[in-house]
Amino acid sequence: MTKAELEIRVEELEKQLSEAPSIEHLQEKIESMKKTDSKRVQELYDNNKKVKELEAEKATKEAQHSLLTARFNDLAKLFDEYIKVTDDNFKTNQLFIRTIQRSKELMEIKIKAFNGEGDKK
Repeated sequence: MTKAELEIRVEELEKQLSEAPSIEHLQEKIESMKKTDSKRVQELYDNNKKVKELEAEKATKEAQHSLLTARFNDLAKLFDEYIKVTDDNFKTNQLFIRTIQRSKELMEIKIKAFNGEGDKK
């Protein structure tokens, strides 16, 4: 290479060097990136913590839902049993009413017979 070519090359390299960022600028950029990284790590930690809290809350809600479902099913069974008991009582009372009505009819027949108003049995 000739001296002129070297001088041109030196000028090109000096121009590139002057356009290159300074060490202070690079250090500032590194510090900025470290802060950003630190913020992101904190956000990630906070988000993971929030996810764990939400999962715990979800588990609690699911347990409450299961308990309420079981209680509802128990209440439904109790209501079914109550309906059956009420129906049985109603049928029993109907039987008693028929028995009482039949007894009353027979007693009225006997009273009429005693009073001489009807057929004597």
